[in-house]
Amino acid sequence: MIGLDPGGKTVGVALSDPSRMVASPTEHLKRGKFRDLAARLEALVKTEEVGGLVADKFYFISQGQGVAVRWTPPGNRAQLVASTPQTKTTTDTARIVVPPGMRLPTLWTKGERGEPLPYQRTGKGLFLVNLWASYCGPCLEELTEWGSAAAKLRARGIEVLALNTDGVLGDEDARGKALKAIKGTGFPFAWAEAAPLTVRTLDIFSSAVLDLWNPLPVPSTFLIDARGEVLIIYKGPVHTDQIIADAALASASPEERRTAGTPFAGRWVEGPQPADSRRVALQLLDRDETDSSIRYLQDLIVSLAPQAQDEARKPTVGDPPSLPPKVDMQTRRRYRQKKRTE
Repeated sequence: MIGLDPGGKTVGVALSDPSRMVASPTEHLKRGKFRDLAARLEALVKTEEVGGLVADKFYFISQGQGVAVRWTPPGNRAQLVASTPQTKTTTDTARIVVPPGMRLPTLWTKGERGEPLPYQRTGKGLFLVNLWASYCGPCLEELTEWGSAAAKLRARGIEVLALNTDGVLGDEDARGKALKAIKGTGFPFAWAEAAPLTVRTLDIFSSAVLDLWNPLPVPSTFLIDARGEVLIIYKGPVHTDQIIADAALASASPEERRTAGTPFAGRWVEGPQPADSRRVALQLLDRDETDSSIRYLQDLIVSLAPQAQDEARKPTVGDPPSLPPKVDMQTRRRYRQKKRTE
């Protein structure tokens, strides 16, 4: 089949394969008398016809030559044998290894009068944050198991915080139910009531990392390194031994992190893709969490400040309290648009 694209001075020509599945442009013919154009098209078609091909053989075919040149592959070619990928069994839980650079949003807990308070870490090592509910059986089993293995977690230098989500939906007796449940597990680590903003921002963070808009279940757990970057997201219960094994990723290279998060062996064609924490800020902004988005960027800048100094130790990305145009220009623009619509 021939495809023609008449123009003011030339006619574009494209030829399809015999199955009419693929068309390739060939050349542009100068416009003139139709008789001359038809003769040129006939000659063009003949130069593109190739015959005498043998099945399972190799040929070089050049456009416009009309000749297929036989090619013999080298005799030392390695035989490629298809393998069967060994995938893990599908379960109701998930372990997501997060690319380096994704900082945890601010955690807000409820104060004595129900006011939101930013949680302050007590340690400087690994940090384990868990979302749980008193009505969730797997949550209570998980907290009980962690309590029985408290010595292992402390020996590894892991600070643990359990955030109860009972009050997110407005349960007036949420604290009493949570206190009764946590005592029943023998949980020896810190716990608090999660402010609704914490659950929402962690849900948005998870969606931004995975680009999947599935709500966080309970229990859900975040393993964070000393810099405040998330190493692992666990959806569903996770055993202490898995947490301790994953703690080694805090000192792993990006390549090792990627391998740890891949469910089967193989080769990568390129290096690990860098994470972009600004994606989290933009997702917060899109979900009408403007203040959380700005705070997230401010915390990110503060954490990057030691890495963004010149030889004279002067900041190169802006003063920590401010939002440099280079970092958040898109966020500023969208923030102004939201304010104008309001």
